[in-house]
Amino acid sequence: MIARTNGALFLAPPLQTSSFKNDGVAADRESIKTALKTWTGGEASAARKLKLFEDRLVDLACERLATFN
Repeated sequence: MIARTNGALFLAPPLQTSSFKNDGVAADRESIKTALKTWTGGEASAARKLKLFEDRLVDLACERLATFN
């Protein structure tokens, strides 16, 4: 999971990243942004996630994720 806390990027431990595989989402910006549009929490939650996860932060998290695989 990717999150921002106090302006800092937070990437969950490697065990949590398996959800990319479980959900069939590739670990790249375009795939993640597409998946966020269908967030299970509903349309308002999806919009909030898309606003929260800026392209720069998603790219950074993907780079970090690549180091765990």
